[in-house]
Amino acid sequence: MNENSTSEYTMNVSELPGPVAVRRSLASPHAAPCHRRTLLRAHIVGIASLFACTPSDPTDRALRPLSEDPTFAVVLSDRTSTAIALLDVDGEVIDSAWIHSGSALPGLNAALSGDVVLPSSPGPKGQLTLLDRYRSDVITRFDLRSGTLIGQLRLRTPEESEPSFSSNPQDLVFVDPRAPSAWVTRFGIALAPPDANAGVNTGRSGELGNDIVEVDTERMVLTGRRRTLSAFNTLVDTRAVYARPSALVAQEGAIVVGLSRLSLAFDTAADGVIAIFSPTPYTSSSGDTGSTSNAEDVAPISARPLEGLANCGQVTRVPGTRNEVLVSCVGFSHPFGDAVQVRATSGFGIFMAANGTLTAMSTWRAADHANAPNPTASAIAIAPNLVVGIEPGQSPATPDTLYVIDLSSDEAHALVHSMHAYELGTPAFDPATGLLLVPDASRGIHRFRFNEGQRAFTELPRLDLGVRDGLPPREVRRIAPE
Repeated sequence: MNENSTSEYTMNVSELPGPVAVRRSLASPHAAPCHRRTLLRAHIVGIASLFACTPSDPTDRALRPLSEDPTFAVVLSDRTSTAIALLDVDGEVIDSAWIHSGSALPGLNAALSGDVVLPSSPGPKGQLTLLDRYRSDVITRFDLRSGTLIGQLRLRTPEESEPSFSSNPQDLVFVDPRAPSAWVTRFGIALAPPDANAGVNTGRSGELGNDIVEVDTERMVLTGRRRTLSAFNTLVDTRAVYARPSALVAQEGAIVVGLSRLSLAFDTAADGVIAIFSPTPYTSSSGDTGSTSNAEDVAPISARPLEGLANCGQVTRVPGTRNEVLVSCVGFSHPFGDAVQVRATSGFGIFMAANGTLTAMSTWRAADHANAPNPTASAIAIAPNLVVGIEPGQSPATPDTLYVIDLSSDEAHALVHSMHAYELGTPAFDPATGLLLVPDASRGIHRFRFNEGQRAFTELPRLDLGVRDGLPPREVRRIAPE
């Protein structure tokens, strides 16, 4: 979702105390004081609309502890409220709404809005991380086994108080799941106002956001380490275009990031770029500034362009390879929705990410394959040169189609047709079991099993999840580490 999102939420995020949110000890939970709670209107069916302050044992308000570690998480949302369902290794339901916009528990200062996503890569075992995006700008982390909150962090610091700025976090990745460190892309950008005292712009390069920042995931604070991306800003026909980092992949100690390269108003795009940098390992004593304006700009960064392709923010690992990544470029048009312009700038790139560098392996351009579909939306790699992705409907009356396409031969097969446009969401694939899960806002979760030898899918019974409750599934991610 871009910054023109109109997600509604009622919890006052300004309650978060600066960049450091309330963190509760998992060993000794204590209920938040009554006066700190905001009455939350719950939009979820069957949940009381207001939560009153009632004295009770704080453990009564913890989430349900889980006896097994989930393999997948599902975002269920009507774009106003959100719930998170948890599934096992076979895609069966463990809990259909483990946490939701009406959940109240100690330390949870910012309720889930309607614009919540999951990190694209798994984190530490037994933990769940959520990204609340535009205008919320909050990371929330849970311990699944105890049902308790690890902490929340708002990705806007006091010096980033510019009213027009939302950091709009898009993805989070752990370079080493054993270390208390994760990196987060901040897609949002605002030009900082001049500093009256210094006579120069505040922030790095006069920008807020448009960067990747590091979070201490145990203490839930910004470490002060940052990778600015203003070097990838440019001009297109006199219009300023910004790096706009989106998805992340950790690869052999390095971080690969897809850059969407869009203007402030989303009316201009530059050629897509994929970049890579190798941050030094983090220890909790190596920094804790809680700031970004004076943060260390860590590690050299190198990049490769995707010439002629646009909006290339999505990056995923290629299963069955040691270090290949797939970049998906969903294309760009102005005015919005011009199918010819979109196809002319859509495609895929496959790169080898090794030793802190990127090597181009192959490029597939939709414009060069007139008879093939253009399934670049929400695309993920299944095997070398084999991709599953969505070709969106061109109007509300035309359906989305999920295709599996062999980029080496153009052979493509439709796996799922939605009932209407904009209903198929981000799928998840588990290479260990071959299970593919596809969210469908009208029909639940489609399930398929991949046969690697035949490079083909077998359809399994569909999972009826969320649709009847008015919170349809929008995204599935594998949360269990490999």
